[in-house]
Amino acid sequence: MAEQKKNERSLKRGRRTYTIRGISHQKQKDNYRCYFSYNHHYSRYSNVQEPLCSTSWGKSTGSPFFKGQEYFEADAFEEALNGDSIGYVGFIKIADQYSGTDAANLAKAYAGLCYAHLGKFDEAVKALENFDGDDQMVAPAMKGAMGNCYAQLGQLDKASSMLLKAADEADNNTLSPIYLKQAGEILVKQGKYDDAIKAYTSIKDKYFRSYQAMDIDKYIEQAKLLKK
Repeated sequence: MAEQKKNERSLKRGRRTYTIRGISHQKQKDNYRCYFSYNHHYSRYSNVQEPLCSTSWGKSTGSPFFKGQEYFEADAFEEALNGDSIGYVGFIKIADQYSGTDAANLAKAYAGLCYAHLGKFDEAVKALENFDGDDQMVAPAMKGAMGNCYAQLGQLDKASSMLLKAADEADNNTLSPIYLKQAGEILVKQGKYDDAIKAYTSIKDKYFRSYQAMDIDKYIEQAKLLKK
């Protein structure tokens, strides 16, 4: 009984604090640098694990999974991914040990984000491809992460395509304008100015209440000038 109550407290704590942060990019020295943003300028995804984490799994192993999430929040991505020497096995092993469960699915998402932050973009894409979800926040966020990883790998067609897909699937003021703006910047880099203008204009027309819409006219005008 005491152990059951302990696990239930652990599950409750985890459900309150688990967060998957979106991966976004910042143009720096003409390259795309992946980073996990945690401010209102980009995205903050609170409690997005709720549709994924099963109650039966959480009650038995919520504590080890929570430890991985703690490592993730502390930017200790190697430990979050591969485990430590004091009992936590890592997201990779969680995904394998609980294969076919919601817990494994969530672990794949975290593993992909850990790989991306460690600069292992091929591995990140593979892990994120294996994530299977249809939640309106989590699933588009994982596609957005993949888009940014493709950008880091120099696969710009795949990057812009995945970001546009993420924006379309999210269809909200929180995520869609982020991915549309990222896609637009990549399209400009490729010289696809009409496509970039279309992406930027979607922010202006459809997501005009978003933070990204505040200065989107500047990006539209820049793309139009480059087109001439």
